[in-house]
Amino acid sequence: GNNYKERVAIFDATNSTRERRTWVLEQCSSTTNPTGVVFVESICDDQELLEANFQFKINNSPDFKGMNREEALQDLKDRCRKYEEHYEELDD
Repeated sequence: GNNYKERVAIFDATNSTRERRTWVLEQCSSTTNPTGVVFVESICDDQELLEANFQFKINNSPDFKGMNREEALQDLKDRCRKYEEHYEELDD
């Protein structure tokens, strides 16, 4: 009998700065049962795919409930622009 209990967690978030990723690492390693961390960086510059994703998001996210489509799309694009302004690439 192996007493290891395997754990996997997916923290889907915009950890777009080194400071935020450092915080995640600290939180995962400061417990009595530390959890390994892998960051996945996905960069998309396909405008057609981005537009399809924007439409899906504004149609399905509670964040945009009560907004008309134009307001919701502008809000989402503004959010993305803000993340892009502060984005720091992953290091090896």
